[in-house]
Amino acid sequence: MKNQLCLDQSSEERTARQITTSFTNLRISIRNIILNSDLLRHIADFYTLLLETSINEVRSLHIIHAQIAFASMIFPIEFSPFVRAVFFIWFVITLFICKKNDIK
Repeated sequence: MKNQLCLDQSSEERTARQITTSFTNLRISIRNIILNSDLLRHIADFYTLLLETSINEVRSLHIIHAQIAFASMIFPIEFSPFVRAVFFIWFVITLFICKKNDIK
């Protein structure tokens, strides 16, 4: 009984590690596809012209993230104050992320 319990735990741990590895590989693959897309390069070039500073693909994703958070915060649908507060906190977090990545 004790040996079987140990075998079951190790197989569960292996399965958990395999799932974690699979999700990590999937996340990395999706990130690489997004960062190497032509559309994102064009958006980064647009932000470079607009802000008159060099903006790469990662920085443009951070700017897009902040814009989506801001739009969600001011969207004219009747949300509860709690949902508005969540959107505001999300927007503030995106601003800190932009500041951390030296986007002004």
